Amino acid sequence: MRTQRPRRPHAARIGIALALATTGLGTAHASPFGFDDIAFWTGSGASRAGLVIHWSAPINYGSSEMPAPIADAVLGWGYQFDGSPSGTDMLDAIVAADARLFAVVAPDGALLGLGYDANNDGAFSLSDGVTTFEAGDFVDGKLTLGAYADADDFKPVGMDNFYWGGWFGPNWESWREAGVAGGFTFQPDRGPDEFATPSDWTEDEWGGYYQTFTHGEWTAEWAGMPLADGAWLGFSVARAPWGETENTWNKQAPAVIPEPGTLASLLVGAFLLRAARRRRPRDG
Repeated sequence: MRTQRPRRPHAARIGIALALATTGLGTAHASPFGFDDIAFWTGSGASRAGLVIHWSAPINYGSSEMPAPIADAVLGWGYQFDGSPSGTDMLDAIVAADARLFAVVAPDGALLGLGYDANNDGAFSLSDGVTTFEAGDFVDGKLTLGAYADADDFKPVGMDNFYWGGWFGPNWESWREAGVAGGFTFQPDRGPDEFATPSDWTEDEWGGYYQTFTHGEWTAEWAGMPLADGAWLGFSVARAPWGETENTWNKQAPAVIPEPGTLASLLVGAFLLRAARRRRPRDG
């Protein structure tokens, strides 16, 4: 039996900050984005953590035929808790609470894809040309595919929503706040560089590996890592398929969420432009 997720009309601004234009809007020049800027919260408790998802096109697609997201977009959500929940606990709670957010996972729970109903029409679909999954096929916001490779085959239907999926092609990379011990009321700053360029991998106490960048750390193991008050978990699209030089040593740093006022204008303008393109008559 599918669990129906509540509709949240106010989530159109998701608190939050939607960058629908150039990547430059997601640079360190934007105002700091913190917990007090987040409008969409779920959970309960005295501790707070933030989730940031950055949809963007990779630089090197490799063999992936996944269409680029319709815009460079950065969204943020808040999670309240007591105790020490994991990154998986937070992501699961947020996708279950926000009817516009969708996660695609492998049978073992590995993250394969993330999508967002950008025009808030309640429609969200993925298809490999044979099988199509609609929004109602996602249980508590999650869809489990049969194999990792399926992530490279299932593509968004239509171009009205944000989506990226991949495994052998560019996939989703994860990051946490520096020290992975909480203590940040603002989203970690990516610094002035477009790409994080750490010198080496470091093994953490949970058996995962991470790389450092300004005020944050790339981590290959986020799902089971415990959250503390002031923690941040972020996802960014890889610059290139795994194994490529661009991916291994030059990961995309997380964009800082731009000012909400600027984003509101961009959001309206972007969709008006798309509507105008749809109304354009065919030549001849």
